[in-house]
Amino acid sequence: MKKVLIFKVSASDIVAVPVDRIASIHRSADATVLVTFDDMQNVTSKCGTITLTCVDDTSNLVKDWMENLSKEIAYGKTSAIMVYDKLTDSGACNAENVFTNVVNTGITNI
Repeated sequence: MKKVLIFKVSASDIVAVPVDRIASIHRSADATVLVTFDDMQNVTSKCGTITLTCVDDTSNLVKDWMENLSKEIAYGKTSAIMVYDKLTDSGACNAENVFTNVVNTGITNI
């Protein structure tokens, strides 16, 4: 079953990306998690980047969330995984406890 990650910024700004396009999910600063995707639109010079703003993490919330998201991708029963929905402050693996915002849902040249 092919899975997709969904990021919802607003009612009109929603991004869904196939899991097999993930290049990395990493913490780039104290309050930022970057999700990058390879080969967007089947053009090798295109890359998708989603920026998630996270809470100040002193208790490994982000690390735990990343581990749980990996398990959801590998073993979960649903094919559409809502990573974070800013409108309802909810998402997979208790994302509402980890994130406060989704920004920068664009495709860029690299």
